[in-house]
Amino acid sequence: MILGGMRIQCGERAHLSDAFKAVVAAAGIEGKAPSTVRCVVERHRVGEEVHHAVLSELPLRDAGDIWVSWLDSREPHEVERRLYCPVTAGPGIPCELHAMHPDGHSWELTERYLTD
Repeated sequence: MILGGMRIQCGERAHLSDAFKAVVAAAGIEGKAPSTVRCVVERHRVGEEVHHAVLSELPLRDAGDIWVSWLDSREPHEVERRLYCPVTAGPGIPCELHAMHPDGHSWELTERYLTD
């Protein structure tokens, strides 16, 4: 969603319950899962799209990252490894979102919330 000529991150939060964190740990995803995640794709209208956030970064750039997805006001329902978007803004400026992300690329987006 473009507001005043700016593309803005969604910023919608989701809380991760202890039960969800246990599922993540059982899946073999290393590291401690955060208590909350924030949607990093371009802002979208409530109820129109699934939210997406990085849960865990993988050590190799080519491996992608572990992402979680959720619907408004719900706990994440999907955890999966997703490869990075192949689009770049030039040498050394890759999109840091997953390959199937909606709308704008990471370098086009302004963070909705700069602090918690």
